[in-house]
Amino acid sequence: MFKIHREILEVENGAALGHRIDLENANLLIIEADLGYICCGYFNPETIEKLGDRAVVISGAKTLKEMLKKQPSYVSEKARELGINSKMTGRQCLNKLVEDKERNLEELEEGEEPDEIQIPS
Repeated sequence: MFKIHREILEVENGAALGHRIDLENANLLIIEADLGYICCGYFNPETIEKLGDRAVVISGAKTLKEMLKKQPSYVSEKARELGINSKMTGRQCLNKLVEDKERNLEELEEGEEPDEIQIPS
């Protein structure tokens, strides 16, 4: 059975919603923010570019908080337009991807979805 965990991640410039899906051999991680997202190495950079997404790929992290400490393995062209680069930490990248701290945190806290969802495999 797969489990989906949600977590609010606060950084200096705002808050974002992180999702961790526990798969059989690894975790699928994504942090969604106002201006784009940070994802794990499961995501394909070629597809990110083809779709025109503003995204940062951070490989090798096992948790959402660990993603904030590591440097990106890939930064999309759209994300580079915001000043994001591969020498930044995930936290620095996320600070560039969030816009409004008060609005974000309030909206995220009001969400009605459970923190953990179980999906039969």
